[in-house]
Amino acid sequence: MPPALAGLLGGLPVTDSPSAAKDRDHLTLLAGDGKSDQLLEALAPMTRDPGVVVLYERLDALDRRLPRRPPDRAARRRARAAVPDAAIAAIPSEGPAASAGAYGEAVLADFAPAQAAVVRRVMELLAERMER
Repeated sequence: MPPALAGLLGGLPVTDSPSAAKDRDHLTLLAGDGKSDQLLEALAPMTRDPGVVVLYERLDALDRRLPRRPPDRAARRRARAAVPDAAIAAIPSEGPAASAGAYGEAVLADFAPAQAAVVRRVMELLAERMER
């Protein structure tokens, strides 16, 4: 396991949240490209934020929402705001983190429809932040 990934996963709060488990799996997949160490290190401040567990819980709650119901805008804003600017700046120009592409679709396919709608929008908002 790459040291940057070990440090990030080791800092995540202990929770039985299914969304947190998915997040750990997605981060492990992301780390597999060998180009994401800087991004993983930049995400570390999020692991010390007590609000991250609340974000996971809110994402878990969306799992029970009907697909027709609109996604939670507040959840999108909170998730977007939780990502440090240093993490946005550290997204490599190549590899799965650079462009959602197949990696993004694989991540989204792992979520229930309402969850995927929020995660997709957060990905779009983060891409907008990258362009600034």
